[in-house]
Amino acid sequence: MNKIELIHGSCADQVSDVIVNAANDGLWAGGGICGVIFSKAGMKEITEACSKYKTPLNDGDAV
Repeated sequence: MNKIELIHGSCADQVSDVIVNAANDGLWAGGGICGVIFSKAGMKEITEACSKYKTPLNDGDAV
């Protein structure tokens, strides 16, 4: 049986294995939830990790 749970809070505060950030095709830090993800992950660390991928990404790509 599937379960749906509504949570009143930021998606950036949840414990998860994966975060999906569809903000831009260049994997740059941005505003909104994208900025929150980069801040929580560590700006330097996530920028370095993102720089290892060839950009721009195509629609539907996942890295």
